[in-house]
Amino acid sequence: MKYFDLHCDTAHRMQREGLAISDERLAVNASALGAFESAGQVFAIWSDKRDSDAEAWRHLWDAYDGLRKATAGQTALRAYAAVEDARLLEGDLSRLRRLKDAGFSLIGLTWSGDGPICSAHDAAFDTGLTPFGRSVVAECLTLGLIPDLSHASHKTADQVLTMAESAGKPVCFSHSAFASLCPHSRNLTDEEARRVAALGGVIGIPLVCAFLGGGDLSAVCAQLTRAYENGVGEATCLGCDFDGTTDLPGGLRGLRDLPRLAEALSDAGFSACAIERMTWGTAAAFFERWGAPTVSEALSPGAAGDGRAESET
Repeated sequence: MKYFDLHCDTAHRMQREGLAISDERLAVNASALGAFESAGQVFAIWSDKRDSDAEAWRHLWDAYDGLRKATAGQTALRAYAAVEDARLLEGDLSRLRRLKDAGFSLIGLTWSGDGPICSAHDAAFDTGLTPFGRSVVAECLTLGLIPDLSHASHKTADQVLTMAESAGKPVCFSHSAFASLCPHSRNLTDEEARRVAALGGVIGIPLVCAFLGGGDLSAVCAQLTRAYENGVGEATCLGCDFDGTTDLPGGLRGLRDLPRLAEALSDAGFSACAIERMTWGTAAAFFERWGAPTVSEALSPGAAGDGRAESET
């Protein structure tokens, strides 16, 4: 089986807990990755809510360095890097270029509450993008950094989608389910999903019971069925959120158990072609289409490096 997942928090756990990629306490670990014919994994590095913005920026590069070392030489793995919560920019737009040059592909604009970029899904008042946030989104679209709207408020999502539509550039929801099945504030509306798909973007369905609306694999199947009912099936893939949650459906323990989801989808009537598309093809094609570099490609001769020197100036 091949798999491609738009979101895991493994790199963050490795950095904060001092774990190696071989550690089987990680939901995404070397042994589990090696069990797949091919693997595509977006490793998000979270701006930990316990950190100041400056600390989050420094810890990002520590985690990224660990990710590069952990994934070096894994030829069957396409590893991509993402930022989760852009507050670590600290008002400095030039940091976006450093992130792009270092090989980051996705940038989550927020995580919780009201921040310097925008309102999150749980903000007391949904004011959308800040003036600096508008500049961040515009620069991301120019550079080819893909804005990730998971955790964003609906007003933020609408404003970012409008800017992306004007620019003809994609956005994504890396780990959000459909609110029409589970009305959680973290989930996206059917209209938002259609707008993402029209831009050539992607939607990753998380394996988090609280967002799915159920505690077993049938809830995942229902979310993926809803994608096709809403006309966005071919833009929908997986955004598992491994190592960012223990609230997994159907007794899943981590990546190693993902074939059980494929079996559940088959039992629910999905064709082998549709299953392959949702678990691999859609996300793989998206990253190829938009030229997103893997971590190893970003480290090839002539690559810009990790931006650490700039971060310490």
